[in-house]
Amino acid sequence: MTIAKDVKVQLAFDPARVASYRQIGYENRALANEDFDNDEVDAGELGAGDSVTVLYEVVPRGDARGGTLSTLKVRYKEPHAWRSRLVTAEAVDEGKSAYEASVDLQFAASVAEFGLLLRDSPNKESASYDDALHLARVSQGADLDGMRGEFLALLDKAKR
Repeated sequence: MTIAKDVKVQLAFDPARVASYRQIGYENRALANEDFDNDEVDAGELGAGDSVTVLYEVVPRGDARGGTLSTLKVRYKEPHAWRSRLVTAEAVDEGKSAYEASVDLQFAASVAEFGLLLRDSPNKESASYDDALHLARVSQGADLDGMRGEFLALLDKAKR
């Protein structure tokens, strides 16, 4: 059941705090900036119970720590509407390490690291199968549908 149609997400980083950033994944879903506010441009749908995770690699500018890193904008249409609504929020750097993130975010990071390794991405830097496997194991959390366990088995097989 569709709960939102033409869902668009835009993240604007504060150049005073962020030297560079890189979106990990979804490269094939990018829209031109001017299309974000255009209700005529088709975008994705979200169904009941759906969730979407987008990861960014962020390099802070100098010693800029804490404070607002970016503004998140989400534009969507209700299922039978023709005009979109806009919701905004700020992404704040709380100075925490990635290891203090939720288990869901840590698990998503292990999936992204695995993807970088599989593609032999030039951005993989020091990524390794051992690191991705360790992060996936410690962040497996509740695995009600068995998919996280399945991912661990796949990652272990790829490592071997």
